[in-house]
Amino acid sequence: MEYIKNFNNFKINESWYHGTPDNRSIEDNNGFSINITSIEYVKDPELFEKINMEMSDAKKSGNDKLYFEILNTISNYKDIFTYKKPLFLTDVYSVAKTYADPQRAFDYQNSVEKVYEVDADCNKILRINAYGDRFRFIDINKVKRGFIDTGISETEIDRVIKMFNFYVSNTNGIKTDTIAAIGNWFGFDCIDVVGVLDSYHGGTIKSTVIMVLDPSKVKIINSLKESKYWTKSKILEYKKVIKYFYELYFKETDSKYKPIYKIYTVGSFGTDKFIENKSDIDFMINI
Repeated sequence: MEYIKNFNNFKINESWYHGTPDNRSIEDNNGFSINITSIEYVKDPELFEKINMEMSDAKKSGNDKLYFEILNTISNYKDIFTYKKPLFLTDVYSVAKTYADPQRAFDYQNSVEKVYEVDADCNKILRINAYGDRFRFIDINKVKRGFIDTGISETEIDRVIKMFNFYVSNTNGIKTDTIAAIGNWFGFDCIDVVGVLDSYHGGTIKSTVIMVLDPSKVKIINSLKESKYWTKSKILEYKKVIKYFYELYFKETDSKYKPIYKIYTVGSFGTDKFIENKSDIDFMINI
């Protein structure tokens, strides 16, 4: 905590989205659940590297006894870091939509895919400028620069990266999950990754992704009145080119039937984002 500079409270001032292949647990819990995950790390990177070199030398020299003696002690140099699993948001609706693929769901035959518009409240922010990188593996120097810009020394972030990234052979980059763990280690609330290429299918769309390290800080926007995307001016502009199309259908979900009302852009018919309840459509029509 002592490493983090003072930031003004962060409120998202534009639309952010989260796509899920199955929203049933989110609806049942009236929001996003907190899930705990963990990652292995080495307590002393320099000592761990020294021990590994000794083990490698023993293997090369054919000293199997020493090799296995050292191997049996390796776990003593490691520990487990437990933290809240982050929630990922994007500022591009089409990116979130790729993650709302029912084929990703465990129970895909009964799953209910959905893209949520959300808001988040973060106090301590880490910003990583990752323009052109794929979200799942980001240039390590870009990651380091983000931490250094918050007031963490280069020596300290180098040490912590070695603690968590010890198992990776390609040291030019760092995985997203590892970045989230390091962000938690230093006590950040959110990690703002700017300009990455991201989609569920591999990363082709440039967007900004926010890793919210405490999902309880994410609020689902439930109506047009709360929406930051559907401003009055945007609605008035949108109304010039939309066709009011009410499609009422019933989809079986856990033996329940739910009516869905949709409104489409002329010409796109089903490819544009839609509004899922009649009261919101009425709100739009009456503006």
